[in-house]
Amino acid sequence: MMGAFGRFGHAHYVLNVLLISSYGVARITRTSAKLAEKEEWLGLTRVQSGTTHDRLLLLTLIFLVVPYPKYAGPHKSTTLTGAFFNEHVRNGSSGTWLVYLHADWCDECLYHDAMFADLSLAHGTDAVRFGRLDVEAYPDIAKELNIDMNATTTKQLPSLVLFEGGKETKRLPRFDHTGAVVRTKLDLTGVAVYFGFQGLPQKKHK
Repeated sequence: MMGAFGRFGHAHYVLNVLLISSYGVARITRTSAKLAEKEEWLGLTRVQSGTTHDRLLLLTLIFLVVPYPKYAGPHKSTTLTGAFFNEHVRNGSSGTWLVYLHADWCDECLYHDAMFADLSLAHGTDAVRFGRLDVEAYPDIAKELNIDMNATTTKQLPSLVLFEGGKETKRLPRFDHTGAVVRTKLDLTGVAVYFGFQGLPQKKHK
């Protein structure tokens, strides 16, 4: 309970709640004769005319100053360095690894960090290990794994790559037969099933 409170007590969430709440305040704020005249000519409501610019400014400030919070909860994964990746993941001496490729500037990575943490807690064992690799810190490895790191074009961050015996056997998002990246929704159950950590969920009988 306290973990959830700590996460959602982050300034990012608090400011968004306050911003949404400001809509109600705007609806009961008294209008002026000048604004009423503008409403009559343009058909704008008091809320639309009086708060749009302020709300856009606040949204911009929240985006720039208070970014989406990093996940800081429990996990069972290893932060990989380039040397560790080459020695333990690629040479196959440590069994099976699911590697989470991410970058700090990638919003999608921030959104999926908690999912990967939950995945590691549910399925991490001595035989199946979970690791995180920052592609910004190790661009050579990202290039070798065919990861597009261009912030404006990439569809591959985050990526999940399964190594068995030092060889890549599966990845998400995957490539199609033309080599194009297949857009993929990374949810906990779907990822676990795809990589063989659990079976397909049973359908409920009506």
